[in-house]
Amino acid sequence: DAAWSLNRAKAEQPRFSEYLDSVSEIKAVDRYTLNMVSEAPTLALLYGVLASYYGSTPTAKESAGKDGGWDDPDRSWIGTGPFMFKAWRPGVKITLERHPSYFKPGLPYLSGVEMLVLPEGATRMAVLRSGVLDLDTYKKSAVTVQAIQATNPDMRVTKCPGTDGIGTIQIRNDLPPWTDVRVRRALFMAIDQDAIIKSVLQGEGFPSGAILHTMILGLTSREDYPPEVRKYLYANPTEARKLLTEAGFPNGFDTTLEVTRYYGSPWNEAAEAVQAMLNNVGIRAKLVWLERGRYNAQRGNQDALLISSASAPEPWHRFVSYPCDQEPGINRSRVCDREVTDKLLKEFNLATDTTRVKEIIRQLMVRWVDQANFYSLPAPFYYLVGQPRLRNFDNGDGQGQYIAPLFEQMWMAQ
Repeated sequence: DAAWSLNRAKAEQPRFSEYLDSVSEIKAVDRYTLNMVSEAPTLALLYGVLASYYGSTPTAKESAGKDGGWDDPDRSWIGTGPFMFKAWRPGVKITLERHPSYFKPGLPYLSGVEMLVLPEGATRMAVLRSGVLDLDTYKKSAVTVQAIQATNPDMRVTKCPGTDGIGTIQIRNDLPPWTDVRVRRALFMAIDQDAIIKSVLQGEGFPSGAILHTMILGLTSREDYPPEVRKYLYANPTEARKLLTEAGFPNGFDTTLEVTRYYGSPWNEAAEAVQAMLNNVGIRAKLVWLERGRYNAQRGNQDALLISSASAPEPWHRFVSYPCDQEPGINRSRVCDREVTDKLLKEFNLATDTTRVKEIIRQLMVRWVDQANFYSLPAPFYYLVGQPRLRNFDNGDGQGQYIAPLFEQMWMAQ
């Protein structure tokens, strides 16, 4: 089952196949042994295979249809979670019911869950205020949460730091004028993270380095960077204009900044703030709003700049993104730095000593900030907003807010 599932992911799920690209063979040796052959040692492979990207399920092959698809819920929606599939009305809701044989005795407490499809934020908030909706788990801004608390002060709100930022500015490192590191550094120094946190996020967020996740692994704040690199993470419009002049653009230049409205607030406001900050130093960025499908297709193929979603479940995901030979859809800034980045990434994949792994991560982070290859915007907090009758959803576990334990442990008090 595990071998079949992974081979299917490698062949048919390119979005999640980056961890498996280097794997030439996946086979089951016996009931308890999975053998994977790769072209070279890949540290990220262990995480990638064990992550939730690849669902290795019992009777996986048998549950698929004749064409290998899993589009028959009664036959193929299988798993070991606290709830079972009951019904699905496309575009309306998914209904789940309690798993009577769940492996954790006594759980879940709820007899069922209805997950409503409410694409519009205003509609979600209206339904939540009416009392029909028990819990809203979708990403929302601090402004939205404050508005809910003002009209419904008894509403229960819990928050946790986001694992990703408002977005990553993907810079076409391979196209002029962005081939000039001075222009990229000018972009860095045009952006005021603290102002974005104060205004867009209403103070509910924290700044980033090059990649948010790795701040946990040694670069815990901007101050941990060497002084000669740290300066690029703080706004300095005067120095930004000076760098543009040195690069041959004393009067600035015109460019494009591609974004999507799909993520809503505060992502849209952040894009507008970035545009204003870039314009302030002479990088006259025209906002190009794209519908979701076109936006997804543009990532890595943008004309100049693109704010992509910064979501990544763990740091290894970022490190498979930036070798020179990585495809544009993954290496969205077209970073190609064979002398430093590629060598460090190769050593990273071979490293087994934890201390050395952390040092390589630190060197990569410092290098990417120094070369201004791409820019991670500040990270917001994520909020869950629920009715007073809903209990035990604020367990303080950030990851538990987005996976099965959230519903596994909660109950209704009424």
